[in-house]
Amino acid sequence: MVDIELLGLALFIIAIIIAAFIFWIIWYLIIQHPEQQKNILKQFSSQVINQVALEYESLSDYQRRQIAEEKMRNIFKDQNIAPPGDSMIETAIADAMYRQKMNEDNRWIEELKADQIAQTDTAEMLAVKVKEWVL
Repeated sequence: MVDIELLGLALFIIAIIIAAFIFWIIWYLIIQHPEQQKNILKQFSSQVINQVALEYESLSDYQRRQIAEEKMRNIFKDQNIAPPGDSMIETAIADAMYRQKMNEDNRWIEELKADQIAQTDTAEMLAVKVKEWVL
């Protein structure tokens, strides 16, 4: 009788351990793993784009994008994390390239505006009347 109760208790404890292990695997696959992938894509995509732009200036944007995608896959391998689907990597790289182009364009526009202000004829500027000085 004692052996049956002890066996039942052991089976119950083993069932709880197995259930906890299965819960952890599901939690990792559904929550933790995609979060790690997202963080790596977010953190490294712009850095990879900058590195590829410096190393492969003479290549076309399409070729640089392919190299950047391969470098992202290598980062996932280095981190021992399964890479996300190809479309996610392609999208992250394309977004980083777009943001880089937009930043370059915005800097160019700001430089153009500053240059236009510097070239403005001061004779055409309105003079501000200074009130009398009070000492």
